[in-house]
Amino acid sequence: MLRLTALLFATSVAVAAPVPKAAKSQLLVVTVDAKTGKSQLVLIDADGQNPKELTDTESNASYPAWSPDGKQIAFSSDRGGGAWHVFVMDADGTNVKKLSRDDDCGARVPSWSPDGKRIAYCRRGPGGDSDVLVVDAADGKNPTVIGDGDAWEAAFSPDWSRLAFVSFRDNSGLLMLYTMAADGSKVAKVNTDGNATQFGHPCWKPDGKTIAFSLTEGEATEIHAVDADGKNPARLTTFGGYSVYPAFSPDGKKLAFVQYKPGEKAELILADADGKNPKAILKDFTTAEGGRPAWRPK
Repeated sequence: MLRLTALLFATSVAVAAPVPKAAKSQLLVVTVDAKTGKSQLVLIDADGQNPKELTDTESNASYPAWSPDGKQIAFSSDRGGGAWHVFVMDADGTNVKKLSRDDDCGARVPSWSPDGKRIAYCRRGPGGDSDVLVVDAADGKNPTVIGDGDAWEAAFSPDWSRLAFVSFRDNSGLLMLYTMAADGSKVAKVNTDGNATQFGHPCWKPDGKTIAFSLTEGEATEIHAVDADGKNPARLTTFGGYSVYPAFSPDGKKLAFVQYKPGEKAELILADADGKNPKAILKDFTTAEGGRPAWRPK
C-alpha cells in the first residue's frame, strides 16, 4: 500500500509540472519623452504592450543594440553633456558605463560581434568624416579602425565578415549604399535604383544574404531590400512619407521599421520580412535620430 501511494504521488507531481512558456519577442524602440523632449530607449513586447523605459530622461539615448546573449545593451547617448558617446548597460537599464573614448566625437551606431567580445561603432572626425572603430566590449580598449573615413551608419553582417554602409565617396553629393570586407577592403557599390537620391539605415537579414535599407525617391522614403551582391532589388513598403530604420527579427521572418508622415506622429510597423501584412504595433510616438528598433535575441 505504501509503495502504491508513493507511485501515485510521483505520478501526480509529474502531471502537475508546468509546461515552460515560450518567451515573448521584445524590441527596444526610441521614443521622445513628452516632458523632457529627450529621446529614450523603451522596451516593449512585439505586440506593442508592456512598455518599460530603460534610460535616463535627462539625456538623449538612441541606436540601441543587444549583446548576442541578450544581457546587455549598447547605445549612443549625450549623457554627461557635450558629444555623443557609446555606452553599455545591463538589460534592465542598470550599470551604465561609457565605452567610447573622450576624443571619439559623435560616436554612434554600435553593433556587437557574434561572440559578444567586441563592439563596433561609427565616429565622426574633426573634419566631418566618419569611420568605423572596433573596440573590446568590456572596456573599450584595443581599438581598430576600419575603412577610409567615409563610412556612415555602418552595419556588420551577422558573421562579421562584411559591412554595409552609406557613403558620399562617389562625389555625387548623395549618400549611396556600399559594402566592404571587415578589414576595410573590397569596397563595392550596391546599385539598386537610378532614381535614388539618398540611402540610409542599412541592416542585414540574419542569414547574411539580404540587406534592407531606406531609400529616398522624390518626396518619399521607403524600405527596400537587395541581395548582398546587389542582385534582386525590391521595394518593401509603399506608405509614402518616411519609412525608416528597418530591423529584421532574429528568425528573419519579420521586419520592424518606423513610419511617419510630415507633421504627424510616428508608428512602429511590424510586417513580414518581404514587407507584406504590415501592422502598427506602437502608435502616436515621436521618433528621433537613431530611432532604429532592436530585437532582443532569443
